[in-house]
Amino acid sequence: MRLGILVLVVGSAVAAIGAAHGSELSPSNPAVLAQASPPAAPAAPSAARDAIDALKAAGATLSGPQSTQEYNSRVETARSKVKQYLDAADAGTPPVKDAVRASLHYHDMVAKAITVRMTTAEYTALGRDPAIEQCARLKEFLANFEKPRTQTGPLSDDEAKNRGIAVIGFGLGAVLACASDKAGEAERLLEAKP
Repeated sequence: MRLGILVLVVGSAVAAIGAAHGSELSPSNPAVLAQASPPAAPAAPSAARDAIDALKAAGATLSGPQSTQEYNSRVETARSKVKQYLDAADAGTPPVKDAVRASLHYHDMVAKAITVRMTTAEYTALGRDPAIEQCARLKEFLANFEKPRTQTGPLSDDEAKNRGIAVIGFGLGAVLACASDKAGEAERLLEAKP
C-alpha cells in the first residue's frame, strides 16, 4: 500500500515538473514511466512477507484489550494471506512454508478455543493435535499439568481430553507463543534465503 502511494506521489510530482519544464518529463513518456515505476518484486517473497506480517498482527491482537472478534478477524486475514502465499507457483522453500502453516495452525487453535464452547470430542481431538508435540513452550507448559505417563503409545481418550482442557483453560498464552515463534522462524528463514 505504501509503495502504491509512493508511486502515485512520484508520478504526480513528475507530471507537475513535466508541465512546467516541457514534455520530456511527461508521465506519458515511457522513459519517465520506467524511471518512476518501482522494480517488480518477486511474487513469493512479497506474499510470504504479507503472510508473516498478518500472522504477527494476529498475535499482537491479544496482547492488548482487543476483542475476540478483532482477533478472529485478524486470523481470517492471516488465513487469506497464508493461502495466497502457499498457492503461489514459487511459494518458497518448504521450511518457510511449514513454519507459516504451523503459525496459522496455532492461531486457529486459539481462535476456536476463545470462540466456541467445545465438546468432549473437540477437547480430545485438541489434546491429540500433533502440533502440541512440536512446540517446546506448549510441551513445557503441559508438563506442569500432566502426570508422567506410564504407558507408551497414543494418549487414551481421557488423557487427550484432559490435555485439551488444560490447553484451552490455561495454555492459550503458550499456544500464542508457539504461533509467534513459528512466524519468527518463517521470517528468519525468508530473510536468510539467498
